[in-house]
Amino acid sequence: MSKEIQRVVVSENEYEVWSEDEQKFVINSPSNFYIINALGEKVFYLTRDRALAQSQANLDFDNKYIIRTVKDSKPRYKSESGEVSVRGSNTRRCFAPRLREIK
Repeated sequence: MSKEIQRVVVSENEYEVWSEDEQKFVINSPSNFYIINALGEKVFYLTRDRALAQSQANLDFDNKYIIRTVKDSKPRYKSESGEVSVRGSNTRRCFAPRLREIK
């Protein structure tokens, strides 16, 4: 017997809340996994496992919805000056001349 996962319903007008401390809108997300039902409400599933959240959503709504994740849940690393650190990525275009030399 598995424990039933709790769900929290957040209406559309309660999703973004004004924060006096930060002086900006913040996202009201009780969990990382949610669905948007037909009424436009976000139904959050209180679990750390996406598969468990999806199985509970399947039980609740007869396989009609797919679990989404909150995008802003990952922390951003900042340097001492407060700037967000960004790293470049290499593309194949940069390596193409080198690959021709190897052949």
